[in-house]
Amino acid sequence: MPSIEPLKEIFIDGNSAGTVLSYGIAPSISGGELSEVTGLTLSADDLGDSAEETINTLVNVDSTDPLVSAVIGTGSLTVRSPLPSGWSGVTATASGLALSGALTSSAFTDNGGSAYLLNQSLNLEGLTFTPGTLTVTGTITLSLNNATIIFPSGGISLTTTASCAVSKLATATIDTSGYTLSETYSSDVPEDLSSFVNSITYSKAGVKVGSYTNTLPAGNDIALTLTSSFLSITGTEATGTISSATTNGTLELAKTGTGTIDVSGATAIDTTVAITLPGASGSTATFSNLATNTTYTLVASDFTPELEWTNINVNTSSLAVSETSGIDTGINFDTIMSDLPEEVQTAFDSLQIESLPLYLSVEMPDIPAFSGLSLSGNIYLQYTAGSTTENFNILGNKNASTQGTLDPENISLTIVNDVVTTNLASSGLAELDLAAVFNTRPDSLKLFYDISPASGGGSGIDISYADYETIMDSGVNIAAIVYIVLPLKATVVNSTSLDIMSLAGKSSTDDLLGRSEALDTSDYQKYLDAIKNVTLGITVGNTMGLSAANVKITDTDEIFGTDGMTMYLSGDSTVSLTGDQITSVLQTYPYMPTVTLTIPADTEIIIPRDADISVGLSAKVATDGTIQLYGENN
Repeated sequence: MPSIEPLKEIFIDGNSAGTVLSYGIAPSISGGELSEVTGLTLSADDLGDSAEETINTLVNVDSTDPLVSAVIGTGSLTVRSPLPSGWSGVTATASGLALSGALTSSAFTDNGGSAYLLNQSLNLEGLTFTPGTLTVTGTITLSLNNATIIFPSGGISLTTTASCAVSKLATATIDTSGYTLSETYSSDVPEDLSSFVNSITYSKAGVKVGSYTNTLPAGNDIALTLTSSFLSITGTEATGTISSATTNGTLELAKTGTGTIDVSGATAIDTTVAITLPGASGSTATFSNLATNTTYTLVASDFTPELEWTNINVNTSSLAVSETSGIDTGINFDTIMSDLPEEVQTAFDSLQIESLPLYLSVEMPDIPAFSGLSLSGNIYLQYTAGSTTENFNILGNKNASTQGTLDPENISLTIVNDVVTTNLASSGLAELDLAAVFNTRPDSLKLFYDISPASGGGSGIDISYADYETIMDSGVNIAAIVYIVLPLKATVVNSTSLDIMSLAGKSSTDDLLGRSEALDTSDYQKYLDAIKNVTLGITVGNTMGLSAANVKITDTDEIFGTDGMTMYLSGDSTVSLTGDQITSVLQTYPYMPTVTLTIPADTEIIIPRDADISVGLSAKVATDGTIQLYGENN
């Protein structure tokens, strides 16, 4: 901001040595020189021409200072001619003494006194001094009355001295054309301000002056006027006074009332402070009550911008965000199935996703500034399958180069155990279906967007100061949120069979009983005969809605019948084995039944977030007597 350095250190010298006028007298008589005359009485008429001396003297009192004129408050001019030593009875009478030019007056006063031939004074109060040439005119007449005159060898001179003393000026008018009476500060409008803000409405705008000093006497106030194209301050809308006789004063140069800053149309931030001196008129200024031999100082500094704004219009286009390179989502068919065992993923190679709901929501702060604000632009997914690249439009139509608009809809999500339980289908949000995208088995899936807030087709939104405080306290977030809802709905195109024992980590070379060899049942036959039955429990865990699927158990010994045993995925199932069947199992090594899960074609399945198929086996033995395992007494 500008600072105003001392305008002028004004120094007025009120004393002058004056002008010295010398008149030589060296009388002589034939045959010698007079050394002393006494008792001499001669009138002016007797003396004739030698008795009168005419004064017409020019004195240059011009000045290089800016002083144009001054009215003297306190001051005097004295014209004296001292009587030479040893003289008496000699009188000099002044008549017609007058000043013209730089000073004009003829009101001299004879102050008399025996020590002077001439002792005249002039009161300068109220006289106007103008730098230039001072003309002194008048007549001095000598007369002798019983005079004693001594003539030293070499002659004697009568000296008349004029002196002037001024201690105060009532007014002093100076030429201000050589002064800089305004200071301008200008800087570029910051890019982040011009890019984001259209306009600012304020109740007060201007500049604070942190410190000023004006040592001029009372009555010499200095006026400051602030103007600014940027702040829309013109004329005298922002004025202040640097009061006289003040040290370390402060003031405010501000426009009050409603004003508007057109930020979008501004090229610079400018402020100009203009100074109006006392009694300013054209290129002059008139100060009053100035003391001579005194230095006066005028300084103003520490200019600080002041802005009390009430509303900001934010350029919504500046809030645009875009992603032109694409965000890799990492989502593809394999990702969706990643929670399932590899065997299941392979079996479902022909899986066609029936439904994968997608919802788009725009969330904005619940404050008046964002009322009626919507989101405009394009949001789309770009997916590649083999050599084909396609776009899936979420907002707008990228292929047709048309933008879409979405009104804000703040959704409150309910989350239980890290799972969103909100029913988005009933939220009123627009629903899209990603199933067709995932059924292409995409190699990559990227998200692109080019969006910005929009206010009823306008280019800006108004943020009040109250809204601003809310934003600063709680923050602000404008977000476009994409929700993809699990579980997935899918259809198995072709009938699919899964080896459950394989999924349980068993192979055909494993033994269901965990043995390393077949048992010789001859030593245990009496125990086997005591076994009424063995119940095998089979538990199938299914969170995938495979209601039409079934499990079939077969083995080479046809323990489960020639066609095996079929169970549907409805929870727990049991199989009872007799003693003979158990003997057959014990004598067979390795023994591993085949458990096959069959999913018919066109079966609809659902894959939730934690999709799972699991198989658990258990065995329970029922006997009809006591079995001694070892020792006679056990």
